[in-house]
Formats: sequence, structure tokens, C-alpha cells
Amino acid sequence: MTARGAKGKERAGAAQERAGKASARAKTTKAKATRSKVPAKSTAKSTAKSTVETILDEAVERLGGVPREGQIAMANAVETAITTGEHLLVQAGTGTGKSLGYLIPAAAHAIQSVEKVVVATSTIALQRQLVTRDGPLVAEVMRDHQEDGQLGLAGMTDAVPTFAVLKGWNHYLCRNRVDGGYPAEDEPSLFEVSSSGGAATRSGASGSSQRGFVADVKRLHRWAATTDTGDRDDLEPGVPDRAWKQVSVSSRDCLGQKCPLLSECFPDQARERAREADVVITNHAMLGIAAYGNPKVLPEHSVVIVDEAHDLADSVTRAAEVEISTLTVAHAARLARKHGKADVTALETVGAAFATALAATPAERLPGGLPEGLHSAVA
Repeated sequence: MTARGAKGKERAGAAQERAGKASARAKTTKAKATRSKVPAKSTAKSTAKSTVETILDEAVERLGGVPREGQIAMANAVETAITTGEHLLVQAGTGTGKSLGYLIPAAAHAIQSVEKVVVATSTIALQRQLVTRDGPLVAEVMRDHQEDGQLGLAGMTDAVPTFAVLKGWNHYLCRNRVDGGYPAEDEPSLFEVSSSGGAATRSGASGSSQRGFVADVKRLHRWAATTDTGDRDDLEPGVPDRAWKQVSVSSRDCLGQKCPLLSECFPDQARERAREADVVITNHAMLGIAAYGNPKVLPEHSVVIVDEAHDLADSVTRAAEVEISTLTVAHAARLARKHGKADVTALETVGAAFATALAATPAERLPGGLPEGLHSAVA
């Protein structure tokens, strides 16, 4: 082998080595470039708006507002909680837009899963806002986006949420009572159950004169001929409880299927609308009634959202209250004597003992239970 040949081979070997290193560097660079694309895709995916955010942005824009980080974060948190089945507690200040923050993910869940959502509030004003403004707005936005094919919720192109409000039975006018199907009620019964369907206290119940009482009842009869809902909250101005009792009945006193005006029953119509709706708007009191052993007052549902939750405990307590007074005991005795020709001596004796014990009891909560004297009187 000549020196020239050896050097040629050496140069060839060096060239191959350099080519091998270059190829390795090229492979390494290509691998790095390939790996660097993964985060880019992941980042692009995370910044894409969810269905809930898309609906929320459009709803806020139609209200003339601007996107708010707190509202968006709340909507996403509610959506996650509904999906995972977890409990969620949200505290947000005024102006956050809480109602849309929970209503949109609730509506999306209802139509995707075909499962009902119940939203409970404390005030009449918020119930009206949800049913007359926010609910229709959400439905409108979702309908428009579905028509454009932008949402594609579970492959459903005509999925538009429906909303209905549901209150207690005696919160609706009874047509049979208005038509004279029940005797007039002017005195309290022995046990007065707190109103379960309302969310506000009406003034004037105790100070209404007989003339004012008659005028209120006449106005209620005129209203009965024009109202489409029979909902007490739709009557402006409202009337005292004493007058309202002349045109309403409790679920316990309702004739049900035997009622001659069943087809015109406002409480029954409200429940039918609730059964058909995707989202049912109700009040805290109704949740209390369901929790205290009467779950059928609400339609079957998979999700409950409680707004104005700081009032929940008091509202549920009021719904479960049963009131008894010395006046109602005395009235029960008079009715029994007059209509039943019964001996009411024992009831009057108990009533007197109850009055004495009640007078000696402080006007405050009794966390330890009833004092012995009062307990003996009502036992």
C-alpha cells in the first residue's frame, strides 16, 4: 500500500465519520423538532373555548356586557362539578354575573344528559329574572349557535333548553274555590302551616279592615278571570294572607282527580310544565319540603343549584314550621262545639294550660327543647 493510498483511505474514513456525526446531529435535531410540536398542540387546545364559554361570551355580549374572569371561572367550575358529581361552593361578589355563570352549564348539562336541573332561589325577584330574562337569553343563544352548527351538543342540532318555575300548591289560585267549591275560610285552623310556596312576606295581613278584606277578595275574583298562571306573585299589588286564603287551598285540602275543574288547575299546570322543562326554577322552601320527607313536590332531577344560599337555612326552617296559638285552640273548640255538637271541655282545659305555659315561656329559640310545662300542655 502506498502512502498516497493510505492517506486517501484515511481521508475517506474521516469523511464517513463526519457524515455519520452530521447524520446523528440531523436525527437529534429532527427528534427535538418533533418533540417541540407537542407542547404547541397542547397549548393550542387549552386556549380553545369550551361550549359553555362560547355561550357565555355571546350571552354577555347580547346583554351589552364584557367578559369577566370571575364569571368565566365560575361557569367552568360549575361545569366541572356537574360532570364529576362533586359538591361546589362559590362565593362571588355583586356584579360577577352569577346567574349566567351557573345557568349556562346547567342548561348545557340538562340537554346533553337529558337530566333535569333544579335551581332554588330565595327571592321572588331572582326567580323572575331567571325565568323572564336569563333563561330565555340562554335558550336563544344556544338555538342560534345550534342552527349555525357551532355547538353540536352531543350531536343534537335542535337541543334548546326550556325553563319553568314551580312554587308551593297554595301559592296558586284555585279555580274551584273561586267558584264556590270550598267553604269560605276566615279563621285560622288549629295548626297553621307556614306558607310553603312564597318567598316574601306581604304587609297588611293583620291590619286589614273588614271593608278592605272584602275589597281584596273581590279584586282576587276579578283577577281570576284574567290570569294565565294563577301565581300569587303575578298579582300586583299583592293581598294579605287572609284574603289569599279565600282563593287558594293547600295540597292536603285539594280534591285532586275528583275536582270538577281539574283541567283548569293552576298548581297542576305548573307541575306539568316543570315535568317537561329542562331547568326548574323554585324556591328554598320547596327544597325544605322535599328534604323533610316529601320529595315528590319536585320533579326527578340529577343536579341542584342553590342561589342566595345564605338564606337557605332560614327558608328551610320556615317551611318546616307548624304554628299553634291560644287563639287557634279556642277557635277549634268553638267549631267542634258548633258543628260537631262535641264535648270540648277537655280541649278547653288543655287550651287554658297551654296559654298559661306559653305566657311563662320566653320569646326566644329553645335549643334544649320545650320547657316541662309547655311540653305537658301540647303533648
